Amino acid sequence: MSVFILITVACVFFYLLWSIHLERREQNRGEQFIRWALSVDNGYFYSKPFTVTNQCITIYGIQEIIDDKSPICYSLVKMSSWGKRTVYAHCLIHGNYNDSKGFQITIENIPNGEDYKIEVFSEYKLSFGRFKLIL
Repeated sequence: MSVFILITVACVFFYLLWSIHLERREQNRGEQFIRWALSVDNGYFYSKPFTVTNQCITIYGIQEIIDDKSPICYSLVKMSSWGKRTVYAHCLIHGNYNDSKGFQITIENIPNGEDYKIEVFSEYKLSFGRFKLIL
């Protein structure tokens, strides 16, 4: 019985060390991907607020959609304190894009400012993915 406990503790310790190593390696690469997942219950995702300083952003991402036909809408929005949303640009991405074949969206002529967010909408279809912002 004590051998089983010792092996279990060793496996948990190894798993924790491996997780920390992978997390640090990802941070060192500068890959700050924002993960999202949408479903029937939750059709919208909003990123954390960010600041636009050079009137342009680029979104690199991957996505997977269960039915493989529905588009995913990526929008650049700004929310007022009352919850009113202003859409500055949007783009529909159709189909699945995996790690080797990601998509790229470049949005230009954006007014410089704070509190912009990326809105991801899936028409309430099951989908998931991640994206990275280049400001």
